[in-house]
Amino acid sequence: MSTKFSPSPKQQAAIDALGKNILVSASAGAGKTTVLINRLIKRMEIDHVSVSNIMAVTFTEMAAKEMRKRLEKSLNERYEETHNDFINQQISLLPSAQITTIHGFCLDLLKKYAYVVNFDPQRTQNVLDETQKTDLMDQAFQNVYENCPNDKFSEYEKLVFYFSSRPEDIKNLKANVIKLAVKLQTIVDPQTWIDQSIKAYDADSFSAMSQKHKDYVRLYYVWKIDNLINLAQQTLVDIKANEQYQSLIKKPRDLDKLYLYYDHIELMIDALTLARQEAQKLKYERFKSLVLSFSENGLVSPPLYSKDEKVEGAIMKIKGDYNDLSLELFDEEQWFQNHQILKPIVTTLAELTLSFMKEYARLKVEHKAIDFDDMEHFALEILRNRHFKVNEDLKQRYVEILVDEFQDTNYVQNEIVKLLSIGNNIFRVGDVKQSIYRFRNAQPEMMQAMKKQDDDQHQVLYLTENYRSTKTIVDFNNLLFDRLMNFDELDSSYTVDDQVEAGRKDDPDTESKVEFHFIEPNPDSNGSVSLINAQIDQPLVSEISPPFTDETQDEIVEDPFAEPLDDVQPKAVHIANMIEDMRRTTPFKQYKDYVVLVRSNFIKEQIKTVFEKARIPHHISIKSGFFNSDAVQDVVLMINYLVHPNDDINFVGLLLSKFIGYSENQLAHLKLATQKYQPFCQSIKTFDPKIAQRLEQFKESVAQADLIEMLRGIYTFNGYYEQFCSIQQRANLDLLSEKAQLYAQQNTSRTEFLMLIKHVTEEDSSEAIPYTDEDDVVRVMTIHASKGLEFKVVFYWSQTKGSILDLKEPLLIDSELGFSLKSLEFPKRFTRLNPNRLAMEMKTIRDDVQEQVRLLYVALTRAEERLIIVDKAPKTVFTNNHYTNILNALGPTQWMYAALDHHHTFERKKIVAASQLLMHNPPLNTEEELIVVSKPKTEITFKAPSSTHKTFTHFTLNFDTNIGSNHGTLIHELFEKLPKIGITEDQIKALSPGIKDKDIQSILAFYTNPIYAKIAKGEIHHEFPF
Repeated sequence: MSTKFSPSPKQQAAIDALGKNILVSASAGAGKTTVLINRLIKRMEIDHVSVSNIMAVTFTEMAAKEMRKRLEKSLNERYEETHNDFINQQISLLPSAQITTIHGFCLDLLKKYAYVVNFDPQRTQNVLDETQKTDLMDQAFQNVYENCPNDKFSEYEKLVFYFSSRPEDIKNLKANVIKLAVKLQTIVDPQTWIDQSIKAYDADSFSAMSQKHKDYVRLYYVWKIDNLINLAQQTLVDIKANEQYQSLIKKPRDLDKLYLYYDHIELMIDALTLARQEAQKLKYERFKSLVLSFSENGLVSPPLYSKDEKVEGAIMKIKGDYNDLSLELFDEEQWFQNHQILKPIVTTLAELTLSFMKEYARLKVEHKAIDFDDMEHFALEILRNRHFKVNEDLKQRYVEILVDEFQDTNYVQNEIVKLLSIGNNIFRVGDVKQSIYRFRNAQPEMMQAMKKQDDDQHQVLYLTENYRSTKTIVDFNNLLFDRLMNFDELDSSYTVDDQVEAGRKDDPDTESKVEFHFIEPNPDSNGSVSLINAQIDQPLVSEISPPFTDETQDEIVEDPFAEPLDDVQPKAVHIANMIEDMRRTTPFKQYKDYVVLVRSNFIKEQIKTVFEKARIPHHISIKSGFFNSDAVQDVVLMINYLVHPNDDINFVGLLLSKFIGYSENQLAHLKLATQKYQPFCQSIKTFDPKIAQRLEQFKESVAQADLIEMLRGIYTFNGYYEQFCSIQQRANLDLLSEKAQLYAQQNTSRTEFLMLIKHVTEEDSSEAIPYTDEDDVVRVMTIHASKGLEFKVVFYWSQTKGSILDLKEPLLIDSELGFSLKSLEFPKRFTRLNPNRLAMEMKTIRDDVQEQVRLLYVALTRAEERLIIVDKAPKTVFTNNHYTNILNALGPTQWMYAALDHHHTFERKKIVAASQLLMHNPPLNTEEELIVVSKPKTEITFKAPSSTHKTFTHFTLNFDTNIGSNHGTLIHELFEKLPKIGITEDQIKALSPGIKDKDIQSILAFYTNPIYAKIAKGEIHHEFPF
């Protein structure tokens, strides 16, 4: 083992553990990757397991490359120390080692064993990207819908009408069919899952529901009752402790009214406590009766005074929540009749989805293509095939199976891994607390369940030392998540085994406390912020809206984590000013020491605007930024002009772009000069002949050009790329060229290219990255993007609001409960819950808010030295740490405030919003003389390949090398020079005098192998490259 790493006892246990399926729960900063590398080194060096007999699966390609890189470095270090021949051999084998993503492994498996599932191996060369996949899915749905069987037409009509009020609008239906199909790809047994989902609608009472559905209905009602009880108790405490409010009560009748309110609330709490007991038993009618017992006379209010909004707000909150619950309590028999109405719709949706999946699969065969989901499912089919028994062969090969980031895998991926195992050789490592990919169908409940397995076949280990953060940050996070993750009503847990110890040996007196910065309004400011020596009349941030067309008017979705602009600007300005101040006054002098972690791309847009004004060097990747960025949009305008020159709206955009540079006044004059029904591209010929001629000449010059040549021409038009594009914009245009090259190989037309751009989803249109990891820039990123990274100073952009967007969707999907729809009443299209949907919504809420807490955990554990949490000062503060705060999605600020109200492990700071934004790095206006250096010309000699060819009868290879790649190259060269058959040891030594005996024996063994002997006798007709 390397002397550079001294593992702790817990790390050593994870390195050494054998003979069982090992599950390692590794907390943030625990040195997980280092442990994995050292375990692999130990398996090779001590246990003599070849890297060819090891399979290591990571979550991302970047993680796989990093693991391979670090493993190669460690192996070379070990060889330098030991000169161990086996280690040297592993270095040479490392390039072909199975260190990959699960998709990479499945693709390799499919290439090698395509015949097992009668699969065309040529398809593996054409993996659909998201744009191609979307296009093919659209075509598949259209084919299925347009070829609807006559006996299904009325059912399809009802389905369309369920998802849209317009019978001709099938977009929503298509989106939900695709959504369901994507989920089915992560289910091990899709047909059984669908059958159980439909069967759930047979339930005609609570007692007839499945146990899982009943459990979530029960949790829903208990939550609602606990929420009311909690609010009532908190309100009583707050009113009695509110001296300002008490001082306003002067009239005897007001005092009587207050005492009546106290009695009424206490009676209400008693009744709700009884109702809670009935909810636990799911005695619905009795529960409903107790809850509604207060609805006859309404809830009593205490005396209310305009000077105390806090009391009035608390009273209104209780009334509002109580009324909401009352309205949801229907007659049980009538309520369950909704199931009978919905079952045919649910059944048709399932049938349509399966037909769509079948047609989509057919189109992929026709186009000789696959997508990422195919890789997993064909791999699963290959491994399950009992005739060829591929999995039995692979079981003998893989002595060690390592799965990294196990908390982010799904059931299909886990099933693939299990089929490769002999039963006791899987090493899984992950952290349930860091599972934040629910939107990618990650299923952390698998790891949560496995943590409870500890028997002859399974062992659970914990890595709980944090070598990343200071003890102050470690202690803060221990306290916070012990209080946020340990509620009986929720699945999450932060047990004794999850409690983290500080692995760093810092001086506690030099550590900074975690800071909460609450930004309060500036009474002397009207909302504007000035730069030093420069007043900004408009707000620094602006509202970002998606492009609006007639086709997107029904599709604009509100960002659930967007904030009012008046809240965003003060926080962004404060962070910008803090970074500059800390660079002057703390050891953190470089911009790359800082990161700002946010939940929303909307917020990143706003911070980007402020940082640009302040001239802070930054890297902010905007997910929706690539195809919506200015430069790419300008290029799209030009392509559109080349394809549709008479499109006036597009032509106006082109004129206003930097390609032409028209002002709005010029455009107005053009409009006045344009005759009725005359396209602008025609009227400009008389209005501005010079521009018209340039555009016409350019159009002619690229008329026969392919996509790449066309883009090159566009980039150089009017010096656009060189003169008008920033570093970020150039990077975006370079990325556009790369994407275009892929389509150019398929002879994609310009019209098709425009359509492909239109279909690209936000998730896959991030701006290009113009900076490297080493550049000195502030990073602003989402929490998801920060996972696995660490920064000296972390600004966490907290929020006082939460949201659960999924509940607005007509279709909810869950791995455990199946899928469900809302009840819809025609013709008014009123929606309401049905019992199945209620269970599903409760499951969705619980899963969603628990992931939001885990996101908070990931964010706060990125910090090495300083952790600063920034938000506006909340108007209402919750001080009672209760599980209902989590389920109510109050947001991270309220969660943290309630959990840590009486603790002093952090420092609260109330900060008045800044009225000035400090300008960093003012531009230099100095001129520099350009020095021209001339180099002597070197004559270039052209030779034919034959003129450089040399014949020889003997050469010597130098095997005195410790680098695995060199050793492998020399072996290959030796084989090239040796005859096909009949070699001797003397021939080998003559070519390579320094060759080792072990290598000689390996070469002789290869030549005597019966398989090689058979191949050597054959005739070569054509040689295929690897």
